[in-house]
Amino acid sequence: MIAGSRHIPLQPYLVEPQMEKFIIDYKAMETDGTHPIIIAAFLHDKLVEIHPFIDGNGRISRLLMNLYLLSKGFTITSLKADNEAKQAYYNALETSHTESNAEPFRLLVAKAVCQSMEKYLKIIEW
Repeated sequence: MIAGSRHIPLQPYLVEPQMEKFIIDYKAMETDGTHPIIIAAFLHDKLVEIHPFIDGNGRISRLLMNLYLLSKGFTITSLKADNEAKQAYYNALETSHTESNAEPFRLLVAKAVCQSMEKYLKIIEW
C-alpha cells in the first residue's frame, strides 16, 4: 500500500515483466523521436507506478527523470516546491495510476521544466 493513494502496487511476480515492458516502451519512444519532456515524464510516472523497490520509489523516479532531462539539455528545479505543488504532483500521479490518464502528469512536468528555464533566463538577463 502507498499511504494516501488508491493505487495498489503490482504483486512482486509482476514487477519483472512490467520492468521489461517499461524498458521496451522507453526505447520505442526514443526511436520514435518522442519529445524528451514526454519521455522524462513517462520514466518517472511508470517507474513509480510499477513500484519495484520497497522504499525510495519516488526519489529514484525523480532522479531518473532529472538525469534524463539533463542528458537532453533540460532541467527541472522541483516538482514539489511547496504544499500546493506537492498536492498537484500527487494528484497528477494518482490520476495517471488510477484512471490511466498520464496527461496531467505530463503537463505538470512540462510546466516545471518551463518554470526552471524561465528562472535560468532571468539569471542570465540580470
